[in-house]
Amino acid sequence: MPRKLLDNFFTDPLYSDAQDLRQALDASIAPFLQAGALGQFDEHLRQEGVCIALFDNLTEHRTRRLPNLPDGFSLPAQWRHADGAHDPFLPKVLVDTATAVCTAVKPNKPWRLCRLGIHEHLDFSELPLEGGSAFVPLAAALILAQQGVVANPAVFSTGAWNAAAGSLSYVALGGKPLAVGNSGLADARLFAPAVAAGGGGAVPLVSLPAIPGKPVADQLAPLLAAMDAPPNGDKKDPSALQPWCAYLNRPHNRSLQMQHYADLAPNLGNDAHATGCKQQGIPAQGEIKHLVVAVATQPTSAILAIATWRPLHVHLLVSTAAEKSAANVQQFCSRASIQASCYRAPDLAPPNDVVRDDLLDQPRLDTVALVAGLITGKLAKATTEGSGRQLLAVDVTAGLASMTTVLSLAADAARAEIGRCCVLYVWSEYVGASPKLGTAVALLVA
Repeated sequence: MPRKLLDNFFTDPLYSDAQDLRQALDASIAPFLQAGALGQFDEHLRQEGVCIALFDNLTEHRTRRLPNLPDGFSLPAQWRHADGAHDPFLPKVLVDTATAVCTAVKPNKPWRLCRLGIHEHLDFSELPLEGGSAFVPLAAALILAQQGVVANPAVFSTGAWNAAAGSLSYVALGGKPLAVGNSGLADARLFAPAVAAGGGGAVPLVSLPAIPGKPVADQLAPLLAAMDAPPNGDKKDPSALQPWCAYLNRPHNRSLQMQHYADLAPNLGNDAHATGCKQQGIPAQGEIKHLVVAVATQPTSAILAIATWRPLHVHLLVSTAAEKSAANVQQFCSRASIQASCYRAPDLAPPNDVVRDDLLDQPRLDTVALVAGLITGKLAKATTEGSGRQLLAVDVTAGLASMTTVLSLAADAARAEIGRCCVLYVWSEYVGASPKLGTAVALLVA
């Protein structure tokens, strides 16, 4: 049986001296009690599902104080994928909080909260610990464990859950910043709901938003992103593409895609083209001399199309709403040594981008004429220069449905006049409004 750590073990005057306490306890309990000890057990903390609950031991915030413990201390635990009840040898407050976490997070498979491996010979069940402030670290660790992520142990958190309101709840920090500062882990930070930034003393303090009604993962997104360390590999290295895609496809990291996209795009394009080459007639990379691409309000689709086809010259159709996005696309083209020209295009989309019976209204007809004239005029003439098979193409990856329709019609008109102009598309799997990196396939539409 695990050795029980009773209430009086921490309150008995026999152990009032810290040195006596350390001698009385097995050294393996050090992450729970001793300042700086977490840093000594780094390899035990860098495992899937590990979470670190912080506890306050300042008299003004507790109904009673444990005099033989520091003003703030921590207890690591670990989520494990298994059936059954939570570990009965954990403090009751952690078992109750773990149950609340599973109710709120709704994991798709059963998970149990257990003692850390180095604590399995100890019974914490009767420790008189209070409060539900371990909800935030336990919930964050469970969400990351479901995604196979090993969390950064130097990112600490505390906070409760208001089940009635469906939102994170503020708790007094008390001595918890001291526990973080004394953890012995480099670059330690503390996240908590509704706190003033900088209020953690020497420990960087980051406030979490309380967004009633939103899923727990959405409310914890800044914390999850901080706990999820990026891959070590160079983004430009093809061998690092898969781990970087997995990292940026995780829901809490999708907002980071744009800052890394330009470095990843060449390899994303190579993969998309290699997959698409199973289809007959796909133009080789670099075979297209002039490519017409619409720029949406987000630049990623246009960048992916350009990276996939590698044209010599790209012609960007830019609406007023997409001007900022176009600057990012032009910057990518410059880095890739691809010439880029911009042409003004009207904002075509009706409300919700519904393609209606009146699709071919005057703005759309004007845009069809603009693109068709661009292809049959300037671009057709340019392709007569030089030698070899130099294709004209329109890519319909970027932009909303109405722009896709306009580009396709323009390509049809150009093909009828000059006999050539292919329509290309780079398909991607989407999660919500965001493309899932690493799923793209190059397609020849017409």
